[in-house]
Amino acid sequence: MRPWYWMSGAGGCYFSVWYGSKVLELKPGLTAIQVPKREDIPNVIITIMEAVKLGELDIQIEDIAEKGTAELKLKSLSKSSKKAS
Repeated sequence: MRPWYWMSGAGGCYFSVWYGSKVLELKPGLTAIQVPKREDIPNVIITIMEAVKLGELDIQIEDIAEKGTAELKLKSLSKSSKKAS
């Protein structure tokens, strides 16, 4: 299991939100939340859970889900064309 947080060399902590194997872009160009201390991560998780419940990350989740579906379709088409050859 991959941790959703990591420590920076400067002592800060960063937390990313994942949907499947893809990291969510929370805002344009922002894929991680800076957390002052590792002990604050549970509060960040609670805040993210509340945002998900309120639908605040729906667009980001849908974007990743649609990309994943498109990738699956491309892989499926590629496999079926190889079998036909």
